[in-house]
Amino acid sequence: MTRDNHTISWRLALIIIAITSLVSPYISKIYRGYVGLTIFLLVIGMFVFLSPVGNYFTAIVGPAYRKNKAVFISIIWFIAGILVTYLRGANDISYLIQVLYLPLVFLIGIFLSQNYHYRSFAIISIIAFCFLNIISTGSAIDSTTSARDLYEESNKGLIYGTSGFWGLIGIFFPLFIAESMKQPKIFRWGLITILLFLAYKLLFSGFATPIGLLITNLLIIGIIYLFFVLRSTIISPRAILIILIVLGVVFFLFSTILKSEYSGMDDVKYRFTNFIEDPASGGYSKGSGGISRFKLIKFSWDSFVNKPLFGNGGNIRSSMYEGINGGHSSSFDFLAVLGIAGGGGAFLFFVWLSVRNAYRNLRNSKSFSDICNFAMVVTFIIGGILNPYWQGPILVTYLLVANIYQSQVFQTGS
Repeated sequence: MTRDNHTISWRLALIIIAITSLVSPYISKIYRGYVGLTIFLLVIGMFVFLSPVGNYFTAIVGPAYRKNKAVFISIIWFIAGILVTYLRGANDISYLIQVLYLPLVFLIGIFLSQNYHYRSFAIISIIAFCFLNIISTGSAIDSTTSARDLYEESNKGLIYGTSGFWGLIGIFFPLFIAESMKQPKIFRWGLITILLFLAYKLLFSGFATPIGLLITNLLIIGIIYLFFVLRSTIISPRAILIILIVLGVVFFLFSTILKSEYSGMDDVKYRFTNFIEDPASGGYSKGSGGISRFKLIKFSWDSFVNKPLFGNGGNIRSSMYEGINGGHSSSFDFLAVLGIAGGGGAFLFFVWLSVRNAYRNLRNSKSFSDICNFAMVVTFIIGGILNPYWQGPILVTYLLVANIYQSQVFQTGS
């Protein structure tokens, strides 16, 4: 089946909307997240594959899959490690269901990577769900009250206060910008206004790592453009302008945080100041008792060294309470629980493939979109080293819209 590349089937659009709704904790909680999503996708899947649209989907996924087998194998290997771990004392059924979704997300992701208009629709859907989540639950977040404060005051009952939600915004923000800049003028400025709103709320999230990841993204983009300028015999005014904008925004963010008198930014200010004055501390919070994230990472590392091949078993998310991992780094926690052969190494292999493919895309196109994508991939990796970010909606979003897949002749747009 052939389709007009500018036409988006409502059937496939429903699948994309259902998957991307996971980025909104408030909305996904209504249908019990991954558990409820299973029912939705079964029904929507019937709409897709009992129609000619299913032929269009499989026609694109087939050849693309053959060029991206290594990514798929690493994901299946990772899932196998999780399944085996369940036989060794794990009982986190919610996490298991999340992981079992990964092959499906991979298949949809390689489809989106081959058709710009569907990928664009997915990115805009993610922006919309992030915006709707804050509108629905975050009206009290402002200069006097952070999302973290509200989260802790509610005994962690307010779902918009989690670090993962804000981490997703910090990691994928460059992709949001790149996609917004491609839209028609009126729609473009509407999206940019939403992004400014997300950035404003992020500053008062109370979580330092997501803000640090946003700043890291900007710095990577600036460094790449600086490299282009230094390598080129002709100075590009656009590259110089982007470098100046990046430096200006980074300086503004640092200055705003470090000099802030807003109570809603107190915790972030403390963490940034603590990290600058004592980097080895890892920017721990006032109530942490001085436990650095680097000490927690070392705990996971020591646990991994003890059983490097198949790890120590247990639940990925709660093993920190069982004396298996530190619970503050996906990369080291995966190794501690799963080991190299038991799935931890598989995910690190997937990460390496992601960087390689993203770099190839950047090297071949040198487009603003692929520069932003590469920055996002690197920041995703940093986030997974510093925090438990390689799971849930962050990982789903990464598999869906990160340009980490090798392309086919079906690719349209830039």
